[in-house]
Amino acid sequence: KVDNLLVCGRCISATHEAAASLRVTPTVMAMGEACGVAAKLALNSNNNVKNINIKELQDILVKQNQIIE
Repeated sequence: KVDNLLVCGRCISATHEAAASLRVTPTVMAMGEACGVAAKLALNSNNNVKNINIKELQDILVKQNQIIE
């Protein structure tokens, strides 16, 4: 029952196979960057994080040279 809570890092839920790649620092840093951008988008739009425009988030991350897959 908490709005606008973003949790990123190695605490993410993933399959066993995907979890193997989550143990490396660049992946964790990318998750942190995505959380930060998502928070800023929510703040700028005066909206909850769950209501941000995901396409806009992805576009910003790609412009910052993040890999979106």
